[in-house]
Amino acid sequence: MTYENWSVVKKWRMRGKRNTHLCIICEYKTIRTRWLTAYVSIPRTHKWYRKDEEKLDVNVRGGLTFSGTMLTWFGSRWFIGWDYAHICDCIDIDRADCEEHQLYWTVEEVEAEVREFVEKYL
Repeated sequence: MTYENWSVVKKWRMRGKRNTHLCIICEYKTIRTRWLTAYVSIPRTHKWYRKDEEKLDVNVRGGLTFSGTMLTWFGSRWFIGWDYAHICDCIDIDRADCEEHQLYWTVEEVEAEVREFVEKYL
């Protein structure tokens, strides 16, 4: 995978219980495939700051798949993230090619999950 295949499709700030978090939805796209990923910033004062995603007990789509520093338009921040490219997710560019049991995630559906995540955990 290369960065040229990635694009930010939605970004917003959202207030959690104590902090405001930067939320980002990205899309990875090739000629035949596309999938979405979600990222949420974790402030330095939060217990999850600089923690490995595998050590965090959270329930998100397919589990957390990323924790690390990302350079954003607001400077360098610590993020956790997850993707929507699991075996039960359709990553075909054409929805008609999806298997009957697979989910084709829209930006609006991923945004709703990110908002629920921030409200529940942060």
